[in-house]
Amino acid sequence: MKKKIGVYLGILLVIGTFISPPFHGYLLFFFMNGLVLINAVIIYHNLGASSRYLDDILGISVIALSQITVTQLYPGLFGYLSLTQVVLTQMGCLGLTLIAVWIGWIRLPDWQTCLTRGQMAIQEAAGVCSSHGVGVVACVVSGFTFMFVFAVSALNPPIGIDSIFFHLVQAVYWLQTGYIPIRLETYFAYPHGNPLIYLWGLYPFHHDFIARFTQIPFILLGVFASYGICRILDMSRTLSLVTALAVLTMPAYLANGIALTDPDTQMAGALLVSLYFALSLARSYRFSTIILLALALGQLLSAKYNSVYYGVPLVLLIIYAWAMGLKEAGAARFVSFAGHGFLLFIIPISVGGVAYVYEFFLSQTMYPFGGTYSPMITRPSFSLWHFFTSPQSLKDIGLTGLLSLFVLFGILKNVIRTNVRGLILPVFVLLPLCFSLGIYVLYGYYEGAQAIRHLLGTLALCIILAGWSVHHLNERWRRYGLWGLVLFIIINAGLGVWRQWFIHLPHTDLLSLLIGILTSLGIWWLLRAWRQTGTWPIGFRRYVVSLPGLLGLICIGLWSLHGWEWAYRDMKYARWPPKFGYGTGWGFVGELTTGQGARITYNTAPYPIFGYDLKNTLVHVMPKISSLQSPEITQSELMNWEMELQQQNIDLVYLLAIGWDSKGRVNDIEWRFDTITEWMQSRPTVYKPVFTGGRESVFIFKEYNE
Repeated sequence: MKKKIGVYLGILLVIGTFISPPFHGYLLFFFMNGLVLINAVIIYHNLGASSRYLDDILGISVIALSQITVTQLYPGLFGYLSLTQVVLTQMGCLGLTLIAVWIGWIRLPDWQTCLTRGQMAIQEAAGVCSSHGVGVVACVVSGFTFMFVFAVSALNPPIGIDSIFFHLVQAVYWLQTGYIPIRLETYFAYPHGNPLIYLWGLYPFHHDFIARFTQIPFILLGVFASYGICRILDMSRTLSLVTALAVLTMPAYLANGIALTDPDTQMAGALLVSLYFALSLARSYRFSTIILLALALGQLLSAKYNSVYYGVPLVLLIIYAWAMGLKEAGAARFVSFAGHGFLLFIIPISVGGVAYVYEFFLSQTMYPFGGTYSPMITRPSFSLWHFFTSPQSLKDIGLTGLLSLFVLFGILKNVIRTNVRGLILPVFVLLPLCFSLGIYVLYGYYEGAQAIRHLLGTLALCIILAGWSVHHLNERWRRYGLWGLVLFIIINAGLGVWRQWFIHLPHTDLLSLLIGILTSLGIWWLLRAWRQTGTWPIGFRRYVVSLPGLLGLICIGLWSLHGWEWAYRDMKYARWPPKFGYGTGWGFVGELTTGQGARITYNTAPYPIFGYDLKNTLVHVMPKISSLQSPEITQSELMNWEMELQQQNIDLVYLLAIGWDSKGRVNDIEWRFDTITEWMQSRPTVYKPVFTGGRESVFIFKEYNE
């Protein structure tokens, strides 16, 4: 009786927490994601449930992510994007699915069976992780690394230049205007996927508290897919687990998706998921796999324009799988298989290829093959040697280059054994690796270590194939190979901590280190108990996985998140300048606009000048001046600019002088910054300087405000 009363009180406490005003954002966030996940589970169930738990995780995820992408993209392209529209669309999608259930076209899953299957998946995962000491050590070290990088990123604001100056900025523009342009960049077609994922996290909170972590699902999906690829290559469960964790702990793979919040890990994760479904199709041809593969390819295309690096080898694998399926089914089903081919073309294009199609018809070329580069960018030659061996590369990828050489052992051993059939699928894993490196040599625009960001998927394939080569060692040497991969994980963990330590504040590093250590100790405690008894520790079952324990954890988690969100919102502006060397003006803009926001004109638009709660409206109105003009023309253009500021009802002027350097003279961006700043300073009755320091200036446009 007392237990029931405690449960009821816990439920009331959770409900009361959600309905109180500070937690409305969390309620909305969970509601939006709940609608999508329920719909994804129903659709996946009707595609034909697989016997593999991994298929369930990856299948439901790609359906949910595709729904999130499509239901924002197409309304936005027509100018009808809003929070109300997004929520109603998710409700509409679930409503249509339920109507189809009512008509009898599809059927609802047995939710008790789903819960039981989820519990069995957790038990199987615990069994795999605890079955061998190697797996336990790998999980403990990987858990420490992941939690350290997550915690240090959670305590500090986004530090990725691309995120601050492009991806988050685009998401906020769409949030404020409700319109998504089909072409995001002037010189090449940048896909929409990354800002759309950020936008999904901006809706409930109106700041980046949750949005900056929206790459984490792609990080984890890539790890699950890596494990699945290893299993398809007939590797043992333990070896597959250690190999997948080696992918997870690669410093660049983990940090680029959390600390930098860049789309590079999203592209790598989507590649690994696409490759997993393509290999699954080659092994067992099923219509459900066709649909899931098509959706995964759509996510790959939407992640980043460099996705085309992996396009051709994936197409070759799909053609192989299609031919094998047609051979088994017979020529009588050729029409059906042709329909499958059409779905594999139209679905990825519809989900993630809109920008590519538009660019192709606009310029009859496709990035990067057409060389549609900005004239400001000089493309250097790419060096494979520097890519794998430079000091920066070693910090980002560890010993991945050395592991990639070990791949040759597995290939040679199969060749010597004349095991051609056993080489077919590994070769299809090798093809994207070789093709992407070859394309980068021809078209890539980073010389060495910086190219890692575009080739994280390639590096993940190096690790997977290295694990496959360990699989071909004899039993005695395979043990050494397993521990060698664990050593690789430990080195990755050290590099991951070192990589983050010097770019974040010391006290956040120490706190994150403590969180990582506690997490690793918790994982060790759980896996040790499971290995000894086949079940969770008594204390864990009693106080954590029981209903009262879960309710208590939900409340504690929500209250902690709210406090953390409040502290992060108010303190993040102080954390950007030490990292970038500029950005102090962002804090001044934030403080000036904490009320109803302001209309701000700018020469460069970093995300922080949208303000604490994204209330500021950015209007790009700059004078048309050049260092080649005469002083008289420059003065005339500045006066015209002032009139335009009045017409646009501008409140603030923000200037930041960073840009491409020109050898031998001050570049145009710096010249314009100095000229405009000096001109505004000479007119104190019109412009009131609020902040001037370094290469930043913030002015209040007094003529409008007074």
